[in-house]
Amino acid sequence: MEAAISQGADAVYFGLESFNARHRATNFSSDELPEIMGWLHRSRVRGYVALNTLVFSDELTTAEELLCRIARARVDAIIVQDWGLARLAREVAPDVEIHASTQMTLSEPRGLALAKELGVTRAVLPRELSVEEIGRVVKATDLPVEIFVHGALCVSYSGQCLTSEAIGGRSANRGQCAQACRQPYGMLIDGKRWERAQGPYVLSPLDLASPEIIHQLAELGVASLKIEGRLKGPEYVATTVRTYRKAVEAARMNETFLPTPAEWQDLHLAYSRGFSPGFLSGLNHQALVPGRHPKARGARLGEVVARDRRSILARLDESPLPLDLRLQTGDGVVLDEGKPEEREIGGRVWAIRNGGAGQDRNLVWIDLGPDDLPPRELTSGAILHKTDSHSFRQRVKEWIHEGLKTPKGTWPIDWVIRGQPGNALEVGANVAGIGKVSTQWTGPLERASKSPDPGFLQKILGGLGGTPYSLGQIRNELEDFPLVPPSILKKMRRDLVDQLEKVRLNQSEQPGRAQPGTLIHLRSRDAAQRPTNSSRTATETKPRVVVLARTLDQVKAVTDWHHRELDRPALLWLDFEDPRNWEPGIQMGRQSGMPVGIAPLRVVKPGEEALIARALRLAPDAVLARNLATLDLFAREAPSISRVADLTLNVVNDLSAGWMESHGVNRWTPGQDLNWAQFESMLRHVQPEKIEFVAHLCMPMFHTEHCLYAANLSEGKSHLDCGRPCESHRIVLDDPAGMRFPVLVDSGCRNTVYNAKAQSASEHLPKLKELGVHWFRVELLDQGAADTRALLEGYTLVLAGQESGSGLWRRLRVDHRLGLTRGTLNLA
Repeated sequence: MEAAISQGADAVYFGLESFNARHRATNFSSDELPEIMGWLHRSRVRGYVALNTLVFSDELTTAEELLCRIARARVDAIIVQDWGLARLAREVAPDVEIHASTQMTLSEPRGLALAKELGVTRAVLPRELSVEEIGRVVKATDLPVEIFVHGALCVSYSGQCLTSEAIGGRSANRGQCAQACRQPYGMLIDGKRWERAQGPYVLSPLDLASPEIIHQLAELGVASLKIEGRLKGPEYVATTVRTYRKAVEAARMNETFLPTPAEWQDLHLAYSRGFSPGFLSGLNHQALVPGRHPKARGARLGEVVARDRRSILARLDESPLPLDLRLQTGDGVVLDEGKPEEREIGGRVWAIRNGGAGQDRNLVWIDLGPDDLPPRELTSGAILHKTDSHSFRQRVKEWIHEGLKTPKGTWPIDWVIRGQPGNALEVGANVAGIGKVSTQWTGPLERASKSPDPGFLQKILGGLGGTPYSLGQIRNELEDFPLVPPSILKKMRRDLVDQLEKVRLNQSEQPGRAQPGTLIHLRSRDAAQRPTNSSRTATETKPRVVVLARTLDQVKAVTDWHHRELDRPALLWLDFEDPRNWEPGIQMGRQSGMPVGIAPLRVVKPGEEALIARALRLAPDAVLARNLATLDLFAREAPSISRVADLTLNVVNDLSAGWMESHGVNRWTPGQDLNWAQFESMLRHVQPEKIEFVAHLCMPMFHTEHCLYAANLSEGKSHLDCGRPCESHRIVLDDPAGMRFPVLVDSGCRNTVYNAKAQSASEHLPKLKELGVHWFRVELLDQGAADTRALLEGYTLVLAGQESGSGLWRRLRVDHRLGLTRGTLNLA
């Protein structure tokens, strides 16, 4: 935190003892909050508390208590993932801003509009959007957006990664990511082993670095730039903040910031797996994941040519930096051979000797004693990296020390201005740690005869000389081109500055506003809106099987299945890679008398709305909404079509369920992070008949914008030039333990990596029926017709009471050659 403040951060985000995605970090205590926020505000810095995990129903009381502490400490904003927690925060802490975490996967304007209705005041967009796509989002929404500009890249969309949960029972949505994407994976192409020359870390992206494009983001109207800092040290924080502060100041002057070679070296030394612009510059599947290594490597120096007992001969890359700034005795170095099975060669530099003849200064011997190097041949093309530097660390300490001594100059004022011809002019001012004030000129405003000067508002509202304030952001909500008299706006600015000064100088030590007892109120309100169940018939409460099919052959197997004593499926979901198969799938279902629903994209990006609209035009019986865009489109355009919120929306508590239902959801699928006790706790506060419970599935682990097919089976950068190898090949990954993970492609050319080991809740079905759950989903992956029929019959028999759930589980365990798991429900 000191490092961030010292180098000019406008805000810092940090976690407390619970509900934050930094489970392994030391974190802060909520007891420290008043002191922390006082320090930040005196330093003219905003403080954001990260409450960016899912919260279970039995934890909402604790969350409410924590929100009260946050409000009383005058925290500026919280960062949230959970819909229910956002609802609770809006009521408990009305003066605290709510920032939607990237874990909410808000990637397009419809979802952002719904989030704003929920009370969200800023949204952190997914890292997978390009600058062009960000521009389209910003243009279509009035919700301020925040963009990641530096740090680690998750290969999966944030909030859509269930890998740690599937493999080890550790939920990334609860801050317990096991970094499975950083592990080595083998690759099978159409069942045959594929030896990948580049390296086995096929899911480990390079780190994001984008100082050269900050001016572009500023021109788009991006409100905030975010530096990822999870589990990083002060050297990283200081170096990155220092760099991006320079980039921001250059953007204010309409200039592009280009770091010097020395500044790039510092960024690499602070922490780097190698840098790329990520998705900001658009898709490039050939560059995002080289696959050589998963760990921080520091600054690249060159390639290793030879070795002897305790030394290596390296040819350094060409660089404008002199040798003494690139490598010194005492520096740490490591050799990257691209071989995870070999022990790495590295250590401290003891001496540097010229290794070339004549003027070849780039060829140097580097002594790494005192111990001998491992007695083996070096891999050709091994890369030498500088991982640590005493002079760098000392330089950063001096930056921090000097930065903390320098007094902070001003408090930035964020302005909002509203009005239209014929009405009053309203201006509001907000300063972190001081508060919000507003004033009004009754006018009325007249219509302007010509377009206003684009810099007019900045010039008038920025006239803050002689005050302890500076110009922050301006939110212009003027409509229909009113004429704003400069003298009136100047007077309003002076009045607001005077108001702020009175608040600042007379501000008491009274805590911020908190509203305890809100949880009970929200639950009572949700309960009052639910219909009573007294009139339900036996048919309406009868358990129903729903099947999700991924191929037309599976659809045929389901629609052809008949059993004289068992009911047919109540609904058939179509989850196809190729949306052109939706129409024949619907026809097959309807010809058999079976209702059919469509499961469109998991993630919708700007420009992809047509894929959702295509599903709408086919008028299915239901839609499986995997994002807010799908939910909103169907609710507005086809309210008669049943809407089911899928597990990708991460509904794990009753407040989230209530919010979904208030937006027209007929049923919802519980998130996969719940164990049995947590699920039962949620059931006490919801309508169980609204639940569509997933009884059988192969867990979708990673959902990623990075295409393994394009990256490994083509030379293409994107779907535009890859040749679509996914149409003729199938990739399966495997890990060192022998577990297999099929990779499927959706209609947006995104990949989903599945766990081939199926998850079954068959043993829990009788109890779930007793608790009032009526809808049970069986998800297919790559099953053929016979396996499809066997699964369908097995689960239908259990729900009809003709077979025990434990009996089906034992039978499935024998039949599933890749294994079977009980999933999260059995975890304590």
